[in-house]
Amino acid sequence: MIKRLVSENCGITFLYEAAVREELENGTLRKLKLRDFSVVHDFTFVWRCHSIFSQDYLDIFNSLHKDDEYTI
Repeated sequence: MIKRLVSENCGITFLYEAAVREELENGTLRKLKLRDFSVVHDFTFVWRCHSIFSQDYLDIFNSLHKDDEYTI
């Protein structure tokens, strides 16, 4: 819905380039380059309780968040 609204001139948004690759290629959307602009945001990791991959997900999280260690 966000891509559609933006493609119909209803504002601007921040999206991952991979999420709009097709739209960038066909000209439906275009990329704006910003100078002196830094974006920092939180990520939320969600996975099924007791997943056999829980430790793998936690390891990925910890590798991205090197300042602190978190545990489940």
